[in-house]
Amino acid sequence: MKGYTVAEYSDLTGISRQAVYKRIARGKLRTVKDGAITLISEDELEKELQNGSEPGSAPGSAPAENSDLVVQLKERLAEKDQLIDQLRAEIERNRQDYLDMLRTKDDQIRQADERLREAHIIANANLQLTDGRRPGLLQRLFGRKTETTTE
Repeated sequence: MKGYTVAEYSDLTGISRQAVYKRIARGKLRTVKDGAITLISEDELEKELQNGSEPGSAPGSAPAENSDLVVQLKERLAEKDQLIDQLRAEIERNRQDYLDMLRTKDDQIRQADERLREAHIIANANLQLTDGRRPGLLQRLFGRKTETTTE
């Protein structure tokens, strides 16, 4: 259901928020609760505007003026809906761009990790070769025997 908050309904109809809450309490306005937010249906707004309720006017006093107001409100709502759709599309594009950037960075980090692992293995192999403690490691890594000297 498309609806309006009490504040939006109040602004659009010119009825005070207090009066709107009183109408809700009396059951004169159909509402839906969305968590802590009370939403008044679009049909209720149209009925209110078609009945001629404007700030300071009696119900039913100016239906011709209200039909123009209804048209203007519908146009404004259509513009806002279009803007919301544009913003959603932009958010989705940005989301995809950020996901692509994250994937690229993730690949770069993986490659850097692999290079560091390789450098670490080579550095350990060189250390073990120079101090002579584990020449078998080079055999496993490079497939060649190393000579060890005994003095």
